[in-house]
Amino acid sequence: MTRSDWAEAVNCATRLRLGEQFEGGFVDTVELSFKLNVGHPGVDDDPLNPLSRAFQGLMKEGRPHQGHALCFYSGEERDLRNVSSPRWLGIFALSAWGRIIFFPGFPQAHTWIKTTTSRITSPRIFFNQDHISLEPLRQSWHFTTANSTDHKSGGRARDLGQGRLSWFGLSVASENILRQVYSTTVAIFPSPPSDLHRRITHLSDKQKAAPHHLLRLMNGSKDRFKKGFLHFYFTAIPKKESNYEGPVWLIPNGSPSLSKPFPKSIPNFQKAIYRIPLFGLYDIQISCMWLPGELSVPSVWTTCSSL
Repeated sequence: MTRSDWAEAVNCATRLRLGEQFEGGFVDTVELSFKLNVGHPGVDDDPLNPLSRAFQGLMKEGRPHQGHALCFYSGEERDLRNVSSPRWLGIFALSAWGRIIFFPGFPQAHTWIKTTTSRITSPRIFFNQDHISLEPLRQSWHFTTANSTDHKSGGRARDLGQGRLSWFGLSVASENILRQVYSTTVAIFPSPPSDLHRRITHLSDKQKAAPHHLLRLMNGSKDRFKKGFLHFYFTAIPKKESNYEGPVWLIPNGSPSLSKPFPKSIPNFQKAIYRIPLFGLYDIQISCMWLPGELSVPSVWTTCSSL
């Protein structure tokens, strides 16, 4: 499937249900149905799916956003069978105030965080992770729960030169850690009748302009290691600047979740670089790679500085 095919892959239909019971009260309910030209046959109506989480602020609470982008993953470039059944990487949204938000595409909620620095590993703490927020003006980022009821610092976004910001690295133990994409994804929200038209119109306009990106590994990436895991490196780059080419990749070197120490060097290091346009000052660059080793946890987030 080509990049232009993906631009036409998502269509959104709306169904309004009047006066239904929702969370203990009677409100109007809007059901958004996103149909894709690709994906596993069936319907994903889980309220934890990325579309439900990404659009809750607008549809349930009335908060507008400047734009969003949908990102999927489907293995190596040559692995054509995976294109018909991709997985969610996540959704980016640019808030009305310029905050860049990432809703990761996991199949279930991640409910705890354990942090490791060069000196100490903290015990697990309960934290029901919903999304990741980057504050470009303050160059800091944090984990956030649903409805933004709690925050956990992710550290500083390191300056890479020419205005580029090193955001975070995300490693996942296997491709199955990412959520399966279904041919239909449903998101259901309560919404007041007085503001419902504005919210639906706003989302429809943003969805028409939203880019949809399919990320894949370079061919042969998995053949180089007997055991390996998937790694994504996220960078915020001013629109007029060129892509970042390294050497910082925020791999989880030194993480206690690695089955064995990471090698000092990787021969024939391979990375596929993708540029995700948003509607503010920055694009998001995602570098996709396959690294040697195994992880003992579903995901590891790596930052440039101490938490």
